[in-house]
This record gives sequence, structure tokens and C-alpha cells, in this order.
Amino acid sequence: MSIPEGKWAFIDNPVAGSGFGGRYLPHVREEIKRYHPGADIFTTEYHGHAIELTAELVRKKYTHIIAVGGDGTINEVVQSLAGHPDVIFGAVSAGSGNDFIHSLGFPERFTEEDWQTLFQANTTCLDLCRCNNRFFINTIGIGFDAQVAADFNKMKIRNGKIRYWIALLKNLLFFKPVRLKITSEQYSTEDNMFMISIGNGRSSGGGFTLLQDAMVNDGLVDASVFLGNRQGLLKRVSLLTKVLKGTHSLDPTVTQFRSTRIVVETDREVPLHIDGELFQETRLDITIFPASVNVIYHPGRPNYLKV
Repeated sequence: MSIPEGKWAFIDNPVAGSGFGGRYLPHVREEIKRYHPGADIFTTEYHGHAIELTAELVRKKYTHIIAVGGDGTINEVVQSLAGHPDVIFGAVSAGSGNDFIHSLGFPERFTEEDWQTLFQANTTCLDLCRCNNRFFINTIGIGFDAQVAADFNKMKIRNGKIRYWIALLKNLLFFKPVRLKITSEQYSTEDNMFMISIGNGRSSGGGFTLLQDAMVNDGLVDASVFLGNRQGLLKRVSLLTKVLKGTHSLDPTVTQFRSTRIVVETDREVPLHIDGELFQETRLDITIFPASVNVIYHPGRPNYLKV
């Protein structure tokens, strides 16, 4: 197997996936030894460290930078890759949700064949989005989706899947819709919102495909707007069931559109997640930068790339 020449670096987040990233590191070392023994491995030590590590690796002329972690780790790495399309980016899933990795055709957990494909480094360019001053590569969630993520982070339960389902059930019962104003060339409204998902990728929250037609290299950002005021439990369960089936676009309370810029405003700070990372904002200015990141993908499996 031919491995592309260059300086390879892996950035491992040991706390990703409730500690799976750390437990996975010995296996990552074995695969590197098998396919590219000259590659370097770096381990993050605190939140935001992957941003700093990536910036330093770019300055040191590394040609391939691979994130080992979840969507949050991937998000940190791409912060420092914006404006450097000469650097090839790759990802190995080791998080709790692992939503973005499917856009590239890789699974939640790598097989030996996936490791081979990673080191073969088939590349393509994909889009990068920006929300205010932060880049993101997958999705933003506002409203119900973000509150679930906020409650998920507060819990101390080790199992990430169990934590997520507890947070989901709590908000199915008690979440209160938020009044938001959305402005774009394609769609504008001001109303009470159950949830808004905006992004480059298709899924968030560990497999909820809210943007089922999104492509990560089509030059457009997709949006799903879920209107809601006094929804009961049955209506919310019905909506999420439709999300799981991929039929939520047919619901009269859901509007989907694409744009190159979307602005979301509210009169108070609301929680939102950007690639799984939590923030509080009153105004979101979301734009897209086409073909900004050179990324390794799996050509032999279904992916969310426009060919």
C-alpha cells in the first residue's frame, strides 16, 4: 500500500467519548506503527488545546493532521486549518456522538480497512462554516437540541448514550420554546421555535439526521426550522420519530432551506451548540466558505459529498 509522503501528526483527545479517546490511544499507536511509523502523536491536555496544537503543527509544516476524538475535537482542529488548504485534514472517530465522520464515509468505530483507507489519503475539498467568530464543520443546534446538549454535559453518568437519552427525555417533557428571528435571502420569520438546526453536515446528537439533504461540499449551508409554541409530549415524540425516519420535512411545523448566509437573533442569551460545543449568544451570523478544507474521505462507502 502506498502512503503519501509528508509529515503526519495525530492529535488525540483522551477525554473524548467519556474517556474512550484515552483508552483507544494504544490501538492508534499500533495502527501508526503498522502504516506510518514516522507519524507523530500529540495528546490534548485541556479544552481548546487542539486549537493550539494544530496551529503549531501548521507552523512546523506538517502536511497531514489527523484528529482522534469526537465532533468537539474535530471542531478545535479545524479552527486552525482555516486558510490552510495545503494541509490535509483527517479524522478518526473516538467521541460520544461521532456525527461528522459519516459525512466522509467513515464509521463510528474504525475497522482495519478504514485505517488502510485513512493512510491512503484520498482527498477532496469541503466547505467550512463560520458562526460569528468561530468556524464549524458540521452543525449548529439552537433550542431543544442545544438544551439537550447542555443537560448532557451537566450529568456525571459515565455512559454517554445513557446520559444523552436521559437529557432527551427531560427536555421532551419540560423544554420551553424560544422566540427567535431568522433572516436569509431564502427564508425569514420571527416566531416561537422548538428547534433550529443549521449546518454543513447532516446529523447531530449521536445520529439525529436533522439536515437529511445536506452535502459538505455544495457551497451552501442547510437549515431545518421547527416552529413550536405549546407542544405536548406526543407532538414532540412524533416530531423526533419523523426525524429518525427522515420524514420531518413533511411536517407542517418544519421548514427547510439552503443559503450562503443565515442570521438568527433573540432578545436574550440562549444556549446553542456548535459541533457539540456549548455557547450562549443573542445573535448568530452564519456564513459559508466553500472548498476551504482539504480532507481525507472514504470513496468506497456512502458519504455526504457532492461528486
